[in-house]
Amino acid sequence: MTFYRNNEKVFKISLVLLGIIVIFSLGINTASAANNSKIYVNTHGNDNWDGQLAVWDGTSGPKATIKNGIGTVLNGGIVNIAHGTYNEHDITIDKNMTINGSGHISTIINGTNNDRIFNIIDDLNIIISNMTITNGKVSDGLLGTDPGGAGGPGDDGGAIYNQGTLSIINCIIQNNTAGNGGKGGSNKITGTETIGGTGGSGGSGGAIYNSGTLIITNTNFTNNYAGSGGNGGDSGDLAGFGGFGGSGGAICNYGALIIINSNFTGNQAGHGGPGGIDGYFGGYGGLGGSGGAIYNFGTLTISNSNFASNQAGHGGDGKDGKGGLFIVISTIGGEGGSGAAGGSGGAIFNFGVLDVTMSSFIGNNAGNGGYGGNGGHGGDGIDARGGGSGGSGGQGGSGGAIYNQDTVTIKSSIISNNYTGKGGNGGDGARGGDGARSGYGGNGGPGGQGGLGGAIYNGIIKNDTFSLTGTIDLVDSTLNSNYAGYGGKGGNAGRGGDGANAKTAGNGGPGGQGGSGGVIYNQGILKIQSSKINSNHNGNGGYGGFGGHGGNGLDAGSGGDGGNGGQGGLGGAIYNNGTLTMGSSELNYNFDGNGGNGGNGGSGGSGANPRGAGSGGRGGEGGLGGAIYNEGTLTVRSSKFTHNIAGNGGFGGSGGDGGDAKFIGKYGGNGGSGAAGGQGGSGGAIYNERILTARQNDFTSNSAGNGSKGGNGGDGGSGVWPGKGGSDGSRGYDGNGGTGGAICHQNGTMIISNSQLINNKFGTGGSTGKGGAIYTNYGDADILFNRIIGNSQFEIYCSGRAADARYNWWGSNGNPDKENKVKSAYYDPWFILTIDPSDKVKQIRNGEYETIRIIMKLTTGSSFSFVSNVPIIFADPSWGSYEGIVPTIMIGSEAIVTYHANGNLPFPNLVEISATVDGVKMITHLIVDTTRVSNYKVSNYIIDLNGQSYSASDMSINDLSTINDLSAALNRIILNIGINEGILNTGSFNVKNLLMTLIDWINTYIDKIQLKMLPWGSYLDTLRIILDLFLKQIYTLIPS
Repeated sequence: MTFYRNNEKVFKISLVLLGIIVIFSLGINTASAANNSKIYVNTHGNDNWDGQLAVWDGTSGPKATIKNGIGTVLNGGIVNIAHGTYNEHDITIDKNMTINGSGHISTIINGTNNDRIFNIIDDLNIIISNMTITNGKVSDGLLGTDPGGAGGPGDDGGAIYNQGTLSIINCIIQNNTAGNGGKGGSNKITGTETIGGTGGSGGSGGAIYNSGTLIITNTNFTNNYAGSGGNGGDSGDLAGFGGFGGSGGAICNYGALIIINSNFTGNQAGHGGPGGIDGYFGGYGGLGGSGGAIYNFGTLTISNSNFASNQAGHGGDGKDGKGGLFIVISTIGGEGGSGAAGGSGGAIFNFGVLDVTMSSFIGNNAGNGGYGGNGGHGGDGIDARGGGSGGSGGQGGSGGAIYNQDTVTIKSSIISNNYTGKGGNGGDGARGGDGARSGYGGNGGPGGQGGLGGAIYNGIIKNDTFSLTGTIDLVDSTLNSNYAGYGGKGGNAGRGGDGANAKTAGNGGPGGQGGSGGVIYNQGILKIQSSKINSNHNGNGGYGGFGGHGGNGLDAGSGGDGGNGGQGGLGGAIYNNGTLTMGSSELNYNFDGNGGNGGNGGSGGSGANPRGAGSGGRGGEGGLGGAIYNEGTLTVRSSKFTHNIAGNGGFGGSGGDGGDAKFIGKYGGNGGSGAAGGQGGSGGAIYNERILTARQNDFTSNSAGNGSKGGNGGDGGSGVWPGKGGSDGSRGYDGNGGTGGAICHQNGTMIISNSQLINNKFGTGGSTGKGGAIYTNYGDADILFNRIIGNSQFEIYCSGRAADARYNWWGSNGNPDKENKVKSAYYDPWFILTIDPSDKVKQIRNGEYETIRIIMKLTTGSSFSFVSNVPIIFADPSWGSYEGIVPTIMIGSEAIVTYHANGNLPFPNLVEISATVDGVKMITHLIVDTTRVSNYKVSNYIIDLNGQSYSASDMSINDLSTINDLSAALNRIILNIGINEGILNTGSFNVKNLLMTLIDWINTYIDKIQLKMLPWGSYLDTLRIILDLFLKQIYTLIPS
């Protein structure tokens, strides 16, 4: 029993102790759980420590790794990370928390290019602040399996993959990379049509892939990269296509994204993969990735942020075709693969709602188009075959800063020095095979078009079931020095194969058109208000490729023609194919692209029967619309267009030389003809093909483009006697100058009113352009109430339907038709200048005021409100002064000045007042009732108008003033005479009697009147002036 009792005691004691331990343990765990709401991490910590303190105190201390700290912290807690570098990756965040570093420079999380750094799962709220996140890199796509399997896609989100709500504050996120696409699998199985596998797409979101909500504040994204597309797979027939480049160099957003006070610099979307090799047909390149900084498919709001030097991906290059086989009946050479289009949106690609305020976009670039592959040579043999043609160059990416296909609002922002992509060069055509019957040379591939919208591309998407129109509101912003891309060069052609029956060479590929819309390419709805759009450029057209050399042989082949040069880009500032409304803005010094030069023709083949050479390619036409190209609906009000220039035409290519004869009695081949030079672009400011309404605008010093020289003809080939040499080719015509120095209106409806068109010029060339200010062809045109001066003649030129050009001021009161200012337009009535008071002289008294009006009136006498702010120059009056502010502009057809008669006036009392408007001088005269006393000594007697005699031997100027009472209403005549006669009292004579009395008096006393002190010389001059004044109905005479 005792033992039992003892054991019972022991057992009871053990239960008590166990209870105490459990309670104690629970107490400790409860305290620990409470403290886990805040965890500390330090490079000097230990993951076995509890993380309760920032430094070890003997019982508690920081964690060593961020991953452990995040795993330890409670839901909604804070992880505080000390200074230092943490080489970590693959950290999954599965609860709400704040991860806070000690400084955006001093706390560094380095993924060491081994994996993504943070994975954030759904429905969480996460804050990351005060740290650098760098060198995250996710996996590349898997290689495609043989035969012909597609390459795998690269993973998305190099540093962060977010599916929750993430706020990033005061961080640096740099040098992170999404995965590259895998190479397509090869397919070289013989006996079947084989196609190489397509390369995998590059991963998107070089730094962040967001499908949740992302808020970024005070953070820098630098040098982050989306993944490049994988190479196309190799094949015996058709090589695989390159994979697409990944989008969003910094961020790929499919959710909601807000960016505040942040910078995006040097980020890059992925390049498209090149096509596969070893294919009979060369592989096509993959599309470049879009959105150098951000690819947005959700809602994006940006304020006070900067986007600089970001780059969309380049399109992948097409690869070369394979050469034909050498057998009895040979095979044709394979065609080169086409280059792919470059990625769009150098900074932002937007397919959602984008709102930008007080931000800048500087030096961003859309991707260049890939180069076309070269064709494969034709197979040699008895029956040889032709060479393959070169592949097409890819189009340059569009939207140097922003590519939009939804809704964009931009306010108070700067968008400058952005570039769309250049078009890729076309591949070269290959030679034809040599043999008894040789092969034709392959044609050069066409160059790709330059990218559209140097700063902004605003487009539409429309199909049978879906329609989306891009909308942009642009307010109080500056868009300067943006560039649309150049067109790619056309590929050179292959020569014809040599042989007994030689063949013709291929033709050079055409150059690509230059990119249009130096600032904006608009297909949707665009509103621009209070913005400055200056010094932007369209792309030049690409050069045409050279024609190939004709094959040599008994029967030689002809040379190929040179490719035509590409047209310069359209709309130096804006290309509008949608609806554009603009107000209170400036468009100055914008330039269309020049046309590309045509390629030279190839030489003819030599032989027993030599052949003629190829012709040169035409020079490309200069771009149209130096500031705006419109084929939509354009409304412009209160805006300024100055020094904009449409593009010049390209030079025509020269013809090739004829082939030489190699046998006796044979004639040489004829030289090829030179091609025409390109025509200068039309519409120095605006080219309109649809609906244009422009009111209260200023069009000054804009110019249409110049035409360029035609190409030289080629030399004829040499003959062998008695045969003669071939004829030389003719020289191409010079291109005509562009029409419409300010505006070219081809079709549709146009209204130009209450505007100024000054010093605009059409282009020069083989034939000069027409319409120094406006050229109209077909469609309705109303040109009313405008100031049209100093433009090349004819200033308004109508080629088709006559325009209504009435109610305009032409800088002259003369007939505008007779002065060669207008051609084939209705112009009568027109405005003329008038002055009030008119040229009939009006009398006022000294000290009084007179209102002078310069007025524009129609030839019918009617008065209408006219263009405001027309400069006017009032010359200083010949006597007196103007009161108050003298106007320098006319407002609403009128300028008013107040004249004040406030001084001494020499005889006669005629005051001239003049004003000049546009070189037209208007003059009026006033007669002022006053007396001027000259400062001289008087001999003998002075005879005043009251008949009183005074001794004048020592009389002073003050005495004379007193005698003549300058304030009196009566007029006075003061003469210096030698006898006490000649009293004149004007109060008792009318004007005619006064004049006759004065003339009689002068005749009576002509030998005694002392006139030598009069300022104009002899008394005869005085008499002439008096008579002249009388004939002009001057009612008062005031001699001195």
